[in-house]
Amino acid sequence: MRRWPPILSCMLMLGALVATVLRTIRGPNDWAEAHWLLDYRFGFVKRGLVGQVLTWTTGLLGIPVSEGLIGGVALAICVGFCGLLLLLACRIAKDASWSPAVVAAMVAFLTSPFLVMTGHVVGYYDHIFLPLGVLSVWLALRGKLWAGAVVQALALLIHESCAVLIYPVFALACLLHSTGRTEPAAKPPSLLPLLLPVVMAVVMAIVLASPPAGFPQSYADHLKTFPFVQGGYDSITPSLLALSPGQAWALATSKWPGLPSLAERMTQPSAYGLLLPTLIALLVSFAQRARLPASLESGAVAFVVLVPQALHLIAWDFERIWTCSILMAFLVVWLYSEARRLEHTEQVGVFTASLLAVAANLLMETPLLDYAHDQMPRWVRVCVMLALLGALLLLAGMQSALPLRERLRWRGQSLADLWLRRPR
Repeated sequence: MRRWPPILSCMLMLGALVATVLRTIRGPNDWAEAHWLLDYRFGFVKRGLVGQVLTWTTGLLGIPVSEGLIGGVALAICVGFCGLLLLLACRIAKDASWSPAVVAAMVAFLTSPFLVMTGHVVGYYDHIFLPLGVLSVWLALRGKLWAGAVVQALALLIHESCAVLIYPVFALACLLHSTGRTEPAAKPPSLLPLLLPVVMAVVMAIVLASPPAGFPQSYADHLKTFPFVQGGYDSITPSLLALSPGQAWALATSKWPGLPSLAERMTQPSAYGLLLPTLIALLVSFAQRARLPASLESGAVAFVVLVPQALHLIAWDFERIWTCSILMAFLVVWLYSEARRLEHTEQVGVFTASLLAVAANLLMETPLLDYAHDQMPRWVRVCVMLALLGALLLLAGMQSALPLRERLRWRGQSLADLWLRRPR
């Protein structure tokens, strides 16, 4: 009986992930394909590292760069990224002794608009630098701060948005590692590695403030040799990549005919409706287990979760940006489950909040890029929702049906633990 909850939980999370990604999975769009064709032949340009690796690899293998090759590689990377998220969710659930409330919160994340968007943006560099960010956090938690900082610097070369999408989590991991050392004779670890990605970002901002001479035209001419880059992206992509941060800010904050202004994007009710259910389920579950007091640490957690919204100031794909805070909340939960032993407590209201989040995630449609629509009919999503909710209720029923001794073992406790923790 004790083996069934972990097995059912893992199957449940896998099914939630697969069903969610299938709602929007597609090949790379023209914007993403154009990025894969950018390399350092045009000089030191931002986002050129991945294309350079692709150019080197295809040159060594003697094969041409084609649409099918880019699509296949991008799809494989997306699958790997989804597998990583599933692995982290399983680790969080295992750390919580497969508590139905925590498993339900993980299912809420795996059905969230962020996972819907993950299948939709195959080919985007998010699927490369975000796993690198997870690697840097993992290294930091094991005391390898300099190695983690180097990985962060590498991620910045892949995409500059790494500075707000993953560096804050890395910084929080370094701080948790430095404050979590309890050996009295141990020398506190240096936080100097935190400065390496910052210095890298500043240098990139200075060097890339103006692109290499002739970059937009030479890059556009290069893209025209690949007929699969259509929709005008052979000229749009070079012009947008040549913008300085100040120019990008001016463009994103300007009012354009037919497009929402920055204020309208930030106050869009539908965005909050998509964001809040999963965010509440994750953060309430985290708050009840971590029990952080109102302090600088809790403020740092809030900052990490909300800082991705700063991308609205320099980017237009607000549908994707809104969902990034869901990922940050999930990574915070994972970070604390790895860095600290969270309490195994009965989570009041978390199970219900997570069930509501799962229902909301499957009933509502996430706004997509390129005027695309959800590929899964509503009636199919309703069936998936009912199956997931039924499985979660079954999981909760299996826990409540366990004898007391079995339940205590399942939750990683014992009668001796309860005796030692009794009020004195």
